[in-house]
Amino acid sequence: SIEDAGTTNISDLLRELPSVGISGLSSTNSNFLSTNAGVNTINLRNLGDQRTLVLVNGRRFTPGISGSSAVDFNSIPVDFIDHVEIVTGGASAIYGADAVAGVVNIIYKTDLDGLQFRAQAGETSHHDGAIYTGAMTFGSEFADNRGHFMMNLSYEQEDGVRSSQRARSATDQQIDPKTGAIVSPSHSSFAPQGRFEYFDDNSFLGNGTNDNVFTFNPDNSLKDGFSGATDGFNRNSYRRLSVPITRTLVASTFNYNLTDSQQLYGEFTYADSRSQSQIEPDPLGANDVTDGPGSVYSGTSDANNIPIGVPLTNAYLQTLPQLAPVAASIRAWNTDPANAGNPIRYLYFRKRLLDIADRGNDSTRQTNRIVLGVKGDLPFSDWRYDASFTYGRTTDAQISSGQVNLANVAAALDSVVDGSGNIVCRDPVYQSLGCVPINIFGNNSITPAAAAWVAAAVTRNVKVQEQVISAYATGSVGELPAGKPQLVVGVESRKDKSQEIWDPLTNTGQNGSNAFPNVFGNIDVKEAFLESNIPILKDKVAAKTLEAEAAVRHANYSTIGSVDAWKAGLVWAPITDLRFRGVYSVAIRAPNINELYGGQAETFPTGIQDPCDGVTATSAHTYDAACRAIPAVATAIQNNGAFTYTLPLDYQVINGFQGSNPNLKQEKAKTKTLGLVLTPSGLPNFNMTVDWFDIKIQNAINSVDLQSSINQCLLTGNPAFCGSVIRSPLTGKLRTINAFLVNVSDIHTSGIDTAVRYHWDLNTFGKLDLALTETHLLKLEQNNFPGSPTADNVGELNSTQNGRLGSGFKDRATLNLIYTKGPIEASWKLNYMSSIVDTLPVEGNSVASAIYNNVPAYIYNDVQFRYNFGTKAHLVGYVGANNVFDKQPPVLPSGMASEVTGTETAADTYDVFGRFLYAGFEAKF
Repeated sequence: SIEDAGTTNISDLLRELPSVGISGLSSTNSNFLSTNAGVNTINLRNLGDQRTLVLVNGRRFTPGISGSSAVDFNSIPVDFIDHVEIVTGGASAIYGADAVAGVVNIIYKTDLDGLQFRAQAGETSHHDGAIYTGAMTFGSEFADNRGHFMMNLSYEQEDGVRSSQRARSATDQQIDPKTGAIVSPSHSSFAPQGRFEYFDDNSFLGNGTNDNVFTFNPDNSLKDGFSGATDGFNRNSYRRLSVPITRTLVASTFNYNLTDSQQLYGEFTYADSRSQSQIEPDPLGANDVTDGPGSVYSGTSDANNIPIGVPLTNAYLQTLPQLAPVAASIRAWNTDPANAGNPIRYLYFRKRLLDIADRGNDSTRQTNRIVLGVKGDLPFSDWRYDASFTYGRTTDAQISSGQVNLANVAAALDSVVDGSGNIVCRDPVYQSLGCVPINIFGNNSITPAAAAWVAAAVTRNVKVQEQVISAYATGSVGELPAGKPQLVVGVESRKDKSQEIWDPLTNTGQNGSNAFPNVFGNIDVKEAFLESNIPILKDKVAAKTLEAEAAVRHANYSTIGSVDAWKAGLVWAPITDLRFRGVYSVAIRAPNINELYGGQAETFPTGIQDPCDGVTATSAHTYDAACRAIPAVATAIQNNGAFTYTLPLDYQVINGFQGSNPNLKQEKAKTKTLGLVLTPSGLPNFNMTVDWFDIKIQNAINSVDLQSSINQCLLTGNPAFCGSVIRSPLTGKLRTINAFLVNVSDIHTSGIDTAVRYHWDLNTFGKLDLALTETHLLKLEQNNFPGSPTADNVGELNSTQNGRLGSGFKDRATLNLIYTKGPIEASWKLNYMSSIVDTLPVEGNSVASAIYNNVPAYIYNDVQFRYNFGTKAHLVGYVGANNVFDKQPPVLPSGMASEVTGTETAADTYDVFGRFLYAGFEAKF
């Protein structure tokens, strides 16, 4: 399947499997993220990347994301893969924590002898999105055939695709909430030439008329007013549909027979992955109150309670000829005696910083992994052992451009004309630091020197380390009439460390972006496990085979203490042609480093409401009795007749912290599977499996929104909520509301997996192979906290902003047909996704819902043709096309729940590239 798909990154192929959900990280949904752009992860059953365990040759692969166990599939060489095993649901008892949703086990080749080359190139039918791949793999025996060595060197370059290269996403747009029509263009008011306005005190408070707005024409002449359509900025012209990635991989394996029954083995992997995200230059405004968060003066107000803006003494405002009418208008207002108590105090602005740099993350990720082990026979019965040591390290060096130092910007805006007629920064301290005054008026107004003074590159350095020592033994124990029971016993010790270090400005949020704390953490775990397979009946009436299986794993974590996972199952074959199987398992997932130690950031929430506001001694609303039970609230009612807030001041002083929680406990999952395997003897080349699965996760790690914490604390008194809600003991008013991660959610998914395979031998006409896999989803739901309404995601597209688990297609299927005759092979693959809806974030928008909400079923077709030239070098050439009919993704404009920013569609779910054509060759010597 890997060869027939022309796959260059195994994650792309795995995501097509019906049991694989929407990846939390991929090259098409990570361009706007502050970190991990271009990373590719796998998410089994839509239960989250953090709940899928990734192994290579049965051993953990090094995590690729700071503070997480998630693996970046960019680090796994495709040419080394022999096959991939996927076990979904509750595999913790066998493989350890993080396998709540299941395991992806990648098995490397072991027997390559000779030299193999592979090269492939392709691009979309739009002549973009090119991907180039080259690989060399070598294998040989050595030391008189006592050892075998393999090595792979591969390189890949993915150019990515810009939003502007597709008509649907070339221009900023949004949905008109009244008509449902797409408003295009809907450009940003943060424009390169700037948007400026000034208010008198009354106007700013909303009860005056002096609201003066101006901007600049392309020639930098003054223009009254501002039109979004003509003066605004098209952000999509800078955005990407997919992140460019360059990968260099070196991998090797070896084994050496120390004796006839003892073998030394090893693996080595080095991966260098480089990605570059890009979005529009930074939007900079004067004040949070007028221009949004992250602005120069950060929402601060002066002694008159007026938000601070650019000083009217700004030298450019006073000296630029084109601004003379503006300066004169402000002077005239402020010198008019009638306005003595109502002056214009500041100038407010919005400006797109094209003169600084585009925003984006340049990341260099390097993964090193070494495995050393020994395995062989034990000196009793049929027992064998395997002991190994694994060490892996991932580093991520990220530099982000486009941000500015807000303190430097404020100093540069406070400019004056000195005695020599030069424009300088007013503050002598900043002058001594090299302050360069900044001109924000018009196009291309910021000089390189001023840009250098205010620019503040964001740096992020990550180091993730994992060390695993594992040993197990396997063999038979005694003998029963139906055969020998098989047993596996083992131990494992694992140490995970992670650190993520940001620059000081980012730590404090002083560069116009979110504040990110540094993260340091480590987790140690020691485990012991046992697995058994017990034959009960064999070759009996109605019991051709009856076997029981069981496993248990005990783990002791440095963070959560001791936990246990276990499974029990039964396999029954009443006849040779039919086999039934069932398993019940209890799996656990320990909280990862980010969840425990990821740090907490302070926020000042808006839009919250205290249900106690307005409560009296006799009011009888839902929360009133609980409110009166709060001593300080009862005192306020007794003294004042009611408990009330002073608006808006009392709400403005409420703060909170959000982020990790070192007191988290483990998640617990209960998995049930029932299935059958049909291999009819009358149809020897046919087999079919049907399996029902049901996975319930309890105490899933999540955060509760602030308003729900307030409400639920009053309703239930549950510490899970009340621990996050802090009231003043003197006034009873809300003072701090936290949103820490807590073990509070329940997740439930169930469905039916079906797989059918058949091989036709057409004699002189060749051979035909069919493989069909399908998943019918019955449930995909979650309760964010006890008592919350159940969110049913079946039939809904993925939406991170709405907290959905993933795209809940009721039916997903993949059909593969492969025809071979002599040197010719032709393959056709069909991927089917059933119809689905995208619920708008704004309730009641029935017009837009009717137009865009319903997404029809999608079918993608991929084809490939291969020809084996049959030379001694075994030369194979191939051509192929993915999405051969150029099926376009659904239009989901800005404002839809599932729209990925900059793509105008659900780019994490549907193909955003269109028809992709490729050709390549393989040569073996």
